[in-house]
Amino acid sequence: MRCHDGLPFPPKGHMMPFMREKARTICSIINKVCIIVAAYIGIWELRPLAMKPFLYFTNQSNLWMLLIMMVFLYYEIRGKRFTIPYVLLVLKYMCTVAITVTGLVFCFVLMPQRIRSGDTAFIFHYANILVHILVPILSLVDWCFFDPLFLMPKNLPFTGLLLPFSYLLFVAVCVLKHIRFTGRIVPYFFLDYQVLGPWRVLVSVVLLGCGIFFLGCFLIFFKQPRVKDQIVS
Repeated sequence: MRCHDGLPFPPKGHMMPFMREKARTICSIINKVCIIVAAYIGIWELRPLAMKPFLYFTNQSNLWMLLIMMVFLYYEIRGKRFTIPYVLLVLKYMCTVAITVTGLVFCFVLMPQRIRSGDTAFIFHYANILVHILVPILSLVDWCFFDPLFLMPKNLPFTGLLLPFSYLLFVAVCVLKHIRFTGRIVPYFFLDYQVLGPWRVLVSVVLLGCGIFFLGCFLIFFKQPRVKDQIVS
């Protein structure tokens, strides 16, 4: 007898691992579809609220995750017979770091500041919850439990800095071109050099960069033991 994809069923003694792998694949597909749908709805619904949605790191990181998840969903559906290119695995890592930064900065920096200012309507809007909380959590689940294991070089955490710091360059270009964000010259209060001064903004950027670097290290640390076990076996 053969499976639906034409491959033969495994022997009885290997049926449990086979079923576990099938269950893992189904859960992975469901999780990826949820990320794609949540990111799409969140980005779409935030358009009238954010005025210029794609000027913000939140929507950019959600868009990156949406696109990379569509690619990985394709590979997941095609099965293990198709190897995911290494460059896509690294890009997925970069997107996971970026979307996790979105969630952490929202929860521990932006949300407290908005609550203190009394602006809770935007904070608890369902689309805001999708892009800032649900998509980051599901993306971490995907990285931790469904992403393929691959050899991670020591310089991989530095690649996690590329998307956030590319966004800082994007913000700098917008400031030079006098492109205003919603209600202010910069997208986030901790980048407002007119209020905080350039040195405090520089300190904020350095601290944020260090936090992103250690976040990238943690994501690698979570998977590294299983990578080593796979190599040994």
